[in-house]
Amino acid sequence: MPMKELNRMFAPGQFRFGGGMIAVNFHYEGRPKGHFDVENALLDAKLSGEGHITDGAFAYKPRGYRFEKVNTRFSFDEQDLFIKEIRLLLNDNEMEGNGKFYGFLPFLFLPGRELETSLEVTARTFDLGNFKAPQKFLQPSAGRPQDSTVVTRLVNAGLEKINARLQLRIDSVRYRNFRAANVQGELAMKPGALRFDDTRMDLCDGDFRLSGRIEGLEENRPDIDVRVEFRNTDIRQVFRSFDNFGQQDLTFQNIRGRLDADVRFSARANANYDLLPASMRGQFGVKVQNGALINLPALDSLQNFLLRGRGLSNIQFATLENAFELEGQNLLVDHFFVASTALSFGVEGRYALGEGSDTDLLFEVPVANLFWQGKEVDALEKLHRKKRGPAILLRATEKEEGGLNFKWVLSKGK
Repeated sequence: MPMKELNRMFAPGQFRFGGGMIAVNFHYEGRPKGHFDVENALLDAKLSGEGHITDGAFAYKPRGYRFEKVNTRFSFDEQDLFIKEIRLLLNDNEMEGNGKFYGFLPFLFLPGRELETSLEVTARTFDLGNFKAPQKFLQPSAGRPQDSTVVTRLVNAGLEKINARLQLRIDSVRYRNFRAANVQGELAMKPGALRFDDTRMDLCDGDFRLSGRIEGLEENRPDIDVRVEFRNTDIRQVFRSFDNFGQQDLTFQNIRGRLDADVRFSARANANYDLLPASMRGQFGVKVQNGALINLPALDSLQNFLLRGRGLSNIQFATLENAFELEGQNLLVDHFFVASTALSFGVEGRYALGEGSDTDLLFEVPVANLFWQGKEVDALEKLHRKKRGPAILLRATEKEEGGLNFKWVLSKGK
């Protein structure tokens, strides 16, 4: 049967079938008992069948999903549907897989059932940039099908009640500047929600692990709660991959080092999957080794104010380890000590990542810093164990034209 014949069964704003053929054959052995009913006619019978789809093409409009070059072979019995193999393009991403739909026939014909499926999915390259904002926000209504049939009702029931577990193996995932390799993990899907279970990948010359959930997809109000681990990653590549974490004061061009981090992050997003800054919350445990700041513009004000004559174009610093907390666009910095080749200091306070908030950081600079021209990197670690003596206090706040303004203060409260 040509798949285009299915168009009359679905609303124009829901499914559109563009081509391909579908064929199904089955063999039924059974005898109705007493009066005819589905449960006796189906579940107490023997049923076997098989089918295939050749060069199928269709679109699921509410999500902007385009399925092309769909080729699959499947079989079924009175209980389950078996996907022997499937190959397709999803928004130009080539994928293949196999799996099983549990209780498929009972789900189709008996009320109150949920559809369970387990699939193994592989892909060479998966580009998330091929997915756009949900179409339901561009169309006020999906419309009505020309000829609603039992197929229409069964497909809609499946979309509303499916619970899927996908074992993923993807050679390469990309999105904008994000590049990951050897992606493996389990993705659980149900209507309106996704859950990631220990998804691992090679990222930024190190290891990356992701667990968590995204809910509210059905209402197109994503609610995100994830746990992330970075292990021995290149911090420069991390900043580039994540678009400098939405700020421009410290970019991938201004930093280098090896990053280990444990992150818990939650936020809501809009219909276009853009994060709502005011909703962001997070806790970050960060360790940076062999780190350096390169041509950081924010240091220009400090150089003119306190460090005239010192080269600040390449500041190397000792191992940096601290905890940070994110509230909206405010990054709250617990007090910690930074030992660098240009200046060693303690710092604490609030760093603004966007508009609607102001940076307010307090720097505690040991007086001894003013009388030496820097130390070798190997000697910096020793500063953590030494008494640092008397210190001066500097408060850094944002200038209206950008950058930081430093001024002397007498105590932390002023």
